[in-house]
Order: sequence, then structure tokens, then C-alpha cells
Amino acid sequence: METLLKSKKIKSNERWYPIPIETYKNYLKIDFTVKDGHLIQRNIAYNLQYLEYLEKQLEELELSSVLYVMTCKSYIVIGMGIIEGLLTNLLKSKKLWNMTEWESIKVIKSNENELYKKNIKLQTEIFEKVESKNLLKIEHSNFPVIKKLRTLRNRVHLQLGEHHSDNDYNNFGYEEKEMMGRILYTILTTEEFCSNIKYCKNYEFLKVNFRNEISNIK
Repeated sequence: METLLKSKKIKSNERWYPIPIETYKNYLKIDFTVKDGHLIQRNIAYNLQYLEYLEKQLEELELSSVLYVMTCKSYIVIGMGIIEGLLTNLLKSKKLWNMTEWESIKVIKSNENELYKKNIKLQTEIFEKVESKNLLKIEHSNFPVIKKLRTLRNRVHLQLGEHHSDNDYNNFGYEEKEMMGRILYTILTTEEFCSNIKYCKNYEFLKVNFRNEISNIK
């Protein structure tokens, strides 16, 4: 972090610099036949580079407890944005974007009847639950983690909170940030999103989040 200080007379090639945007773009497997595919690719690359910077802040700076928590919040919001961008592209690529949990399979209409001196008829629609598709080759235990992180991501709306202690300071921290780094590494290195397995090593900055075991989440 010291190499980023403007006051330091350090050569440009000696300063810390994150992985270049173009390199990130080459790592990512995105379906460009999907509308805005190139836009999603660029935005994910920008946000990955920003995550590198946040990781460096958390690793090297002595932050106040509030600044640490708020940096963790930013880390989770950015990380979930990346995951949502990737999944949106994948779902649209597989023609599953507008798919609902229930699919209508039959509509049954009754004959006309009279009720309260008015003509009526009944219509019954039968739905069948759509079989869920496993689009990602990741362990099932990861999905509760994603669900929890998605809930935390929604706290970007500052008015959220059910009681006085339900605030950002009490909802974000090292454990939540570690969950985000782990799940992001897991998803980025799947064959669905990584253009070449050898590129996985370039997400090493996320592996700092593998130092401890994550508690079970339901």
C-alpha cells in the first residue's frame, strides 16, 4: 500500500498495480451473443480490479473498526454484483432467464352458471413445478452461502433494518467478507466462467479468504 502514496518518489514500475483489465477480460467466459455481453464483461473486469484494491486495504491498512466493517460491506456488494452479472449472462445464454418456478400445463373451464342472479363461469389453471437445473458445477453447500450474501448485498439500501442493532456495523465483518471471497473464487474458476483452467491462478488474491473454515449456514 505504501507504493501507492503520491508523496513517495517511487518509479512507476515499482508501484503496486492490480491485474490489468484486458487480462481479466481474457479470463472471463462470457456469451457475447447475449445482449450487453461485452458490457457485462467490462464491468466485471472493472469490479474485479477494485476488489483487488479492497483486499489490499484490508490486508495492509490499520483501519478503525467502522472503516473495516464498511470496507467489508463494499467488498460483499461488489462481489455479489460480479456473481449476479455472471449468472445473468449464463441464464440468458441457456434461454432460462424468464423461466419461472411453476409452468402452466392446463386450463379447465366450467360451463356457465348462475350466482346471485348473475351469470358466471369458473376457470382452473393447473401448474407443474419446473425441475431446477444445475447450471454450475459447484458443491450444493455453496448455495446457502450465496443466499446469505445476497441478503447482505441488499443492505446497500441504508434504510433496511428491523431494530436498532440491525445495522451495517453488526452485519458485516471478517467472516462475511471471507465467505464472499471464497464463493467468488469458487464461481470464477468453474468451467462455466473461466476461459482456461490455467487462468485460475490469477485469482490468487481471493484465496486469502481460505484461511479459516466457514461455519455451516442454513
